Formats: sequence, structure tokens, C-alpha cells
Amino acid sequence: MLRIPRWGFGKHTREVFLQGEAEFSVTHTADNQRFIVNTPDKVKVEVLGTEFVVYSRNRGTKIALHKGKVQLHSLKEENKQKIIEMKVGDIVTVDKKGTFRLQPSKNTFTIGSKAWKEHTFVFESTSLEEITYQIEENFGVKVQIADRALAVREISGDYQAANAEELLRAIAEVLGAEVEVKNERLRIKPTD
Repeated sequence: MLRIPRWGFGKHTREVFLQGEAEFSVTHTADNQRFIVNTPDKVKVEVLGTEFVVYSRNRGTKIALHKGKVQLHSLKEENKQKIIEMKVGDIVTVDKKGTFRLQPSKNTFTIGSKAWKEHTFVFESTSLEEITYQIEENFGVKVQIADRALAVREISGDYQAANAEELLRAIAEVLGAEVEVKNERLRIKPTD
């Protein structure tokens, strides 16, 4: 969901509110109007002329910078690290407490401009547990993992999938696991 002002932007800022995922390509204005993206977890992304992706979900927020610069502000009081400036290729995750975690990415496609549009999932040493969260967020389907040893296994690579079962089956093949479908529920388990 992207909320924008009903009557247009103000004189000094262009401000939007995002819950979900969106790609932004922001053009500089002659009067230097700032562009700000606000998320429900009180993260403010201030654009300094750029292209970037904001991913705001229940578990927190991620920002991937493709061009230019952005400055992040956390409005949470308990957060000691209130402002961070991102460089091209950086990915910042923000947890529920408002704490920033900066990680330069080898692959800016990870949560980038084409990945979610083309139903491509890019994993860099990502645990199966994390992947199941992403499946739930993207497809609304809960995935049960049979055991803890399987949940912590990590994979890397690009996977294209139009639905949760397709993605999970591709991942299961890589992990040497299998997928069960019962009553519209997905379960991944080690092969017998």
C-alpha cells in the first residue's frame, strides 16, 4: 500500500507512506524538494536523488540502493543509531526496535528493481527458515519445516517462481529435501 497526499505534494517536501514493497526513481526538482518515504515502523528514507527499493513488512524494513544516495532516519526513541547514509550497492535492514544493520551486497538485485517484478527470488547464504518467512510475505502461504537441522541450512542463487509451491520445490531439490502438500499447507522435510 502506498499513500500519497490527495491534493499533491507540499512546497517543501514530497512525502509518501509505504507498507509493502515499492521501487522508486526520484527526479531532482528545481526548488530542491525533498522526497521522503515513511514506513509503519517509523523509518524515514530521505532521498538525495536516486533509485532504490523499500521493502516494509511486519518483520521490519529493508532498503536497497541502486543509484545516488539516501539517508535513513529512525524515529524510534530506543534507537541510538538515528541516521545512516547509504551508498550504491548497500542494503540496510531495520528491525522492530529501529536498529539499522548495513550490509554491502554482492548482488544489488537481491531486493532490487527487477527481482520482485519478475518473480525472482535471490538468496545469498539465506537459511530455509528465512526463505519460509519470505514465502509467507510474498504469497500468503505458511510453510512448515520438519526439523531444525533443515531450517538452518543455507542456500544461494536466483530462483524464478510464480507461486509458493513452485519456489519451495526448487529449493527442496537443492537441499535434497521433499515437499508435502496437505490441505493447502506446504511442508518441507528431509528425503527418507
